[in-house]
Formats: sequence, structure tokens, C-alpha cells
Amino acid sequence: MTKTRRYVYVTFLMTLILFMTFTSYGYFNLTPFIRVTLIQIPVIIGSLWFGWRTGALLGFAFGMSSLIYNTINPVVTSFVFSPFYPVIGTDQGSPLALIIAFVPRILVGIVPWFVYQGLKKIERLPKIPRIAISALMGSLTNTLLVLGLIYVLFGTAYAQARSVAVESLAGILLTTISVNGVVEAICSSVIVTALFTRIKVNHQD
Repeated sequence: MTKTRRYVYVTFLMTLILFMTFTSYGYFNLTPFIRVTLIQIPVIIGSLWFGWRTGALLGFAFGMSSLIYNTINPVVTSFVFSPFYPVIGTDQGSPLALIIAFVPRILVGIVPWFVYQGLKKIERLPKIPRIAISALMGSLTNTLLVLGLIYVLFGTAYAQARSVAVESLAGILLTTISVNGVVEAICSSVIVTALFTRIKVNHQD
């Protein structure tokens, strides 16, 4: 693949991330209680297609889009993603929000590639399961790290924003992981596998 062609594909994936962030196409309601995020899909595809460095770049774009979105369209919990939105109970934002906005998303672009490379060492494991597992792990990386960091860095303020007791926050986040997170990971795995398999068929460079 030429550098120009690679640049075009990566630019397209980055544009897709921004498009999905600022439209309803990045999220959909599977049920009245389960909302699935799909923005990590272009990041995972970029990681598997071009390697972890490109994946990290796309993950950075994912994080930046999240930062911008939560800054210009704030909701009561936006302080966990944007340092420009005041933390509940204070009159200023926290730079710790940048950790949540960027670190999990950058790792979404790194983890799938390393998981895929590791699975290649299992000789009897076919290509499609390798892709599916790698995508699954990439999606779970986002969910686990975002919610885990929210609990560690902003637990009390986040509980206040959600109008729940601090003591019950861990249980609420674990439920979110076990329901939304798992469904999201499965959806990501299925979509990435279908799309990436098609891409590799059409672009054998």
C-alpha cells in the first residue's frame, strides 16, 4: 500500500470518528435501558489494519472528539471528560478529565493490534475469531477504563451528578459494564469482523 493511499484511509477513519461523535450514528439505543456506543469501531479497524501506532492516533482523535463534544454540549456528567466543565460541588473543572478522555481511547487503538498478534501464535485459531476477539477486547478496554477511572478520579462528584449514594456507585458501574459494556463489546466485535474481513478481501496490497 502506498503512503498516499494509507493517508487517505486513515483520514477517512478519522473523519468517520468525528462524524459519529457529532451525530446520532455513534450511538444507538438497543433497548430503553441499553445504549450502545460505536465510535470505537473505526479506531479498532485502524489498529488491526495499520498497526498500533495508527490505532493510537485514531484513539487520540476519539478522545479529542469526546473532549470537544462534552465541552460544547455539556450535560451534568461532562466534567469527567472535559476540564472546561465544572466538577459537581466546585466552580472549576479538573485536568484529571483529560486522563479519562484520552487514555482509554488511545488504548482502544493499541490493545486490539497486540491481542491479534498474540492470537496469531495460536496456529489452529482461524483468522475470523482472532479479529472478533481482538475487537471485543478493544471495546472492553474503553468501557472498563472509562468507568474505572470515573470511579477512582471522580467517584463522589459522579455519584452526586447521578443522584445516587457513593456507596452504591461501584455496583451501578459494575452493572453498566456487565450489561451495556458486554452488549457494546459484542456489537463492536460483530461489526468490526464483518467490515474488516471485507476490507482485507478488497485491499490485498
